[in-house]
Order: sequence, then structure tokens, then C-alpha cells
Amino acid sequence: MEDRVGAAVPDFGFLVLKGGGALLLVLALLILTLYLLRRLSTFRGTAGRIRMVETLQLGPKERVVLIDYQGRELLLGVTPSSIQNLGEFEKTAPEETERSGPGFSSFLSRIRTGEPREKDLPEARYDA
Repeated sequence: MEDRVGAAVPDFGFLVLKGGGALLLVLALLILTLYLLRRLSTFRGTAGRIRMVETLQLGPKERVVLIDYQGRELLLGVTPSSIQNLGEFEKTAPEETERSGPGFSSFLSRIRTGEPREKDLPEARYDA
């Protein structure tokens, strides 16, 4: 009767090998699935003709998206139920900001030399 009880208890080494093999099999299937998803996915990132330039979140589910498509920029309003074209612009070179006078770096260098002048401060502009 003692032989039956001893035969029913599996070997500890066999259990470790069986569990480790099952874990390796699951990890291999996971890696294969991720590889296939990446390979067969239709998302191509920035390599395609459409590129997302900027996104502005307006609410929990609403946003404005600036898309670049073949030299044109499209401004889209995106909600959970719709996508609406808000405007279309020709892509232009970025314009440099205008300066009305000496900037902050000029003001800072004058302070270091000990000769700050009131006219070196940049004018504050308020758009009404």
C-alpha cells in the first residue's frame, strides 16, 4: 500500500521542467504575436504621406489636430462621434518673430556691466 502512495507523488524536478516549459511556450507565443502585429499593422508612423504636426486637447474627449498632407496643413476638430475640417492652409516656412527693440539678453548684459537703462527693457504688448 505504501508503494501506491509514493507513486502518486510526482517528482519535483519534473514539475519545475513542466512549468518552465509552459512559461517559455507562452512567452514565445507572446513575442510571435507582437511581431506579427507590428509586421501586419497598417500604421506606418511618419513614413507615410500623412503626418500629425500638433494636437491640442480641448476637453476629455475633444481635441484639435493639425495634419500635414502633401504640403498642405489641415486643421481638424475631433470628437468621439465626428471629425470636422476646421480649415486648410498652405504649408509655409516658419516666420521669425518681430522684435521692437533690444531683447532680454541685451538688458541682462547691461546689468552685468552696471549700466542698465530703462529703454533697454522690451515693451509690453497687450492685444485688446
